[in-house]
Formats: sequence, structure tokens, C-alpha cells
Amino acid sequence: MSKKIYPHTIYTYKGLQRILLCLIFICLIIKKAKTQQFNNWYFPLQNGITFNTNPPSFLAGSQLGTTPFNGQFSCGSISDYNGKLLFSSDGVKVWDKNNNQMPNGFDLLGRNAKLNGVLIVPFINETNKYYLFTGEGYLGTASSPDTLKYCYTVVDMNANNGLGDVVTKNSFIRNFSAEKMVAIPHANGTDIWWICRDWTNNFFSYKITCNGIDTSKKVTSIIGNNINNNVNLIFSDIKASNDGKMIAACYRDYFELYKFDNTTGLLSNSIKITDENTTLSFYGVEFSPNNKLLYITQRIEYLTFGGITQYNLASYDSLSINNSRVLLA
Repeated sequence: MSKKIYPHTIYTYKGLQRILLCLIFICLIIKKAKTQQFNNWYFPLQNGITFNTNPPSFLAGSQLGTTPFNGQFSCGSISDYNGKLLFSSDGVKVWDKNNNQMPNGFDLLGRNAKLNGVLIVPFINETNKYYLFTGEGYLGTASSPDTLKYCYTVVDMNANNGLGDVVTKNSFIRNFSAEKMVAIPHANGTDIWWICRDWTNNFFSYKITCNGIDTSKKVTSIIGNNINNNVNLIFSDIKASNDGKMIAACYRDYFELYKFDNTTGLLSNSIKITDENTTLSFYGVEFSPNNKLLYITQRIEYLTFGGITQYNLASYDSLSINNSRVLLA
């Protein structure tokens, strides 16, 4: 199995052109993977981009959020080893390569998610199957943290005459979904870690093996700032570095970095970074291809994009990282 990180996309309505430029940078990282499984990206409002062309070009057909968001911001898509689109999802519905909803591709529990409602991870030993992890989003007083679920769904591409269908739906993993989940290859080069966090300061790492994912077994890391059920700190992004050694997560007023041990599944050495010189919210995050730089997108208000800031990670300490801040756009 190639050493790759499993990506998810973020989408903000205003400032779309800047976000697409940022996504171009992000996807150039993925282009370095040995396969082309992440070459096609779909966003809401019928937007998309493909890296099957040089330069990258617009990809039509997205069914994600065809009406203004419809409450869904999350995006996920996967292609085959040759870069041909297989399916896409917004965490609630699943569409095939022809952009038709799969027969059983509805009512997934990634509903109301603002960022990380869906994450697609290939099976290790079955090339036709994919895990579709979902994180349920907070919806004001209509929901409470303890009822929000992390689940997984299984898509089998051999079903429905090769167009694929959902064969297992909404298998429960845990409550307190905080819309923060990533997948990182295990140090053994075969297994995969799926990592999520709750509404306090707990991270949970689950190992995916050839036998599947055992949701009864997890590695718990109690680390970083306790967000203490504060909904204002939830709606921001999380990413893993390309070597699987670090995780970065935004929490509106700050972001945190963590070291990740991809042998044990433990997070350690958290660093909290704030910026007293801005009123913008920390929102999206991505590592550079060599893992030495970190890029943060910021927003002014709910759907207004702010800018892109770069941080140097050469020295892993809060003072050096904070002092390296450069506003790019």
C-alpha cells in the first residue's frame, strides 16, 4: 500500500476562486501518490476540479448541494487507480460515477455537517469496497453533542451492475461527533488508522486491518485544549501531514498541532497557536508536500473567506511557529 493520506475537501461559498486556488495546491500533494484515486474532487453547487488534465480543469456533474447547500458543506469523492471517478458523497447521499444516486445511497448520518461530514477510505484487501466514514453535525438546539454520531458505511463497487451501491449503512462507532476525523497509514505499511475527536480533549484512534475495523478497540489520547462542549470551536478543519507524523486542527480562535505515532495510534506533544493580531477565525488547514509548512485559511464570518496564512514547522515549538507567520493572500 502506498504511503498516502486520505483527503477530504472543504467548501465555502464566497471567495470560491481563492478556495479553488488553495485546493489546487492541496491536490498537487495528492498527485504525488502512486495511484490516481484522489484525482477528481467534487464540491457543492455543481463545482468540481480534476487533476487528470494538465493543467487541472473544471469537473462538471457534481450533485453535492445542488440547491444552496441544503445544509451540507461536506464533500468526498474517490476514483479508481487510473483516475476514473467511482463515486461521491456529501455525507448523506452517495452518487455513482454517472452522478446518479446509488439505490441505497441515502440517509447516511453525515447530516448537518459543516466541514468533515464524510471521509472515504479504501478497504485494505478488497479493491472493490470502500469505507465511507461520516460525522454528524451540530444543529443548534435541535441536537446535543452526546447524540451526534460517528458512523461508517460500506460501498461495494461490484453491486448495481458495477456502478456501486451501499451494502452496509450507518454502522455506529461512537457519539460526540465533533466533525474532526482523519485517516493515516499505519507504520506497518498495510493497516490504516482512523482518528476522530470528541467535544472535550479526547482523540480516538481505531485500526483498520484486513479483518475490518473493530470499533470495540481504540487508542485514546487525552491531549490539547479542552473545548468543553463549546459549539463555537467545532466548525473548523483537521488534516494529517503527508508522512503521517503530525495532525493539525483548527478551533476558530486558535489551531493546534500534535505529533502522531503511527505505530501506536497515540497523539502527543500538542502545541496551541493563536493570533492576537486578527479577528478572523481559523478555518481550513493543510500541510505542504514536505511537511515543513502549514497553511491556514481564515474566514471573516459564516460564509465569507478571509485569507491564507503560512507557518513554518521547521522548529516544533509554539514561539518559532507563531513568529514564522506569513500572510499569503
